[in-house]
Order: sequence, then C-alpha cells, then structure tokens
Amino acid sequence: MSSYPIKHILLIEENPTLQDVILQALATTSEEHKVYLVNDPQAALNFLYRRGEYAQSPRPQLILFDLNRPEMNQPDFLQTIKSDSTLKIIPVVVLTNSDNWDDMIRGDRLPANCYIDKPLELDQLFKTIKKLGKFWLQFVEFPAI
Repeated sequence: MSSYPIKHILLIEENPTLQDVILQALATTSEEHKVYLVNDPQAALNFLYRRGEYAQSPRPQLILFDLNRPEMNQPDFLQTIKSDSTLKIIPVVVLTNSDNWDDMIRGDRLPANCYIDKPLELDQLFKTIKKLGKFWLQFVEFPAI
C-alpha cells in the first residue's frame, strides 16, 4: 500500500486534445490521484521548485513529459530534474512519437525512468496511457519525498 492517500502527477503536454485523452485515460484507474497540467518545461520547473503561481504546489510522485518540445532542450530539462537531490527521486516517464526517439535517447543519454512510444491515433494513445496509469498508479510504490 502506498504511503500517499492521493498521488500527484505532473503532466507536461501542450496539445489540448492530447491533454484531454491523457486525463481521460488516467481517470480510468481506481487509484486516487490528481493531475497537474503545465504546457512547457519552464512552467514544470516552476511547479517543481514551487516558484511564482506554483508556490503551494505539492511535490508530484510522477512526471509525464512529452519529449517533442521545441522551446527547451529536453536533455537540459531532464538533467535539471535528475541532478537535483530533492527532485531526482521523482519518476519521469517520457512520452514521444518521434521517428528517431531511440537515437535521441541513446545519443543524449536522457535520464528518464522509462520511455513510452506515444501513438498517433487517439484511441491507441488512450489505451497506452490507461496501461501506463494502471502500472504507475496501482502497482508502483512511491518513496517518501
């Protein structure tokens, strides 16, 4: 049994359609959770460091991150999280639909806990996120942060 009565998830996704699909899929899990949505990595860092409008934000137990982000270098974002002693324990799941994501991961040595191929079809994305949610929310025990 997890030590968290409610699990907090930080979702970094800019596309409103994909946001909706991801939120709907996560809602199918039986675990109590709350998803916090930000549109870009800078807002995510503000959330994680509890700066500005996110000063009262909870520490998430899971980060879902869309790798295909043009506005910030993904390795820098992930390195920032994984090099910080208070943040590095938070699991990061990278979602990507890049054709060459294997090369990006190997070449940049991105420090994520796992990488999920984000299907382009919305129904397949829903199924993928539902499985991901079931695993991370029902089976994984999160350490105290």
